[in-house]
Amino acid sequence: HTDWDWPRGCCPYYRTSFKKRAKQFTSTDGKAYLPLYHQLDQALSHRTSHHQSALPNDHPFHHMLPSFFHTLYTLHHLKRNYTIVLRTFGTDLQDVALAISDFARGKHPLYPHFTDAS
Repeated sequence: HTDWDWPRGCCPYYRTSFKKRAKQFTSTDGKAYLPLYHQLDQALSHRTSHHQSALPNDHPFHHMLPSFFHTLYTLHHLKRNYTIVLRTFGTDLQDVALAISDFARGKHPLYPHFTDAS
């Protein structure tokens, strides 16, 4: 609990009648945030000039935080046993599974020499 109190007359977007438009937020009510969205997307992207990848730009790697893969790499390197519990929004589990599987096969652009058959 963070002791956060919403300002008077405000509430989370997801608790309004606009919830059905939330997945298109930057195309509808949040158009003003679209440039920031693109800036953050690029900052989190693995698509940089010094890390070229043979994977398409829409590969799930490009939509997951690099720190997630760094954590997997570090745990493996330290020979630690671990379990991954995934919480998704119901539509992205296949993409996340593909990204983790491809990472384990050495296909991640930042970890091309990593492999783990387990």
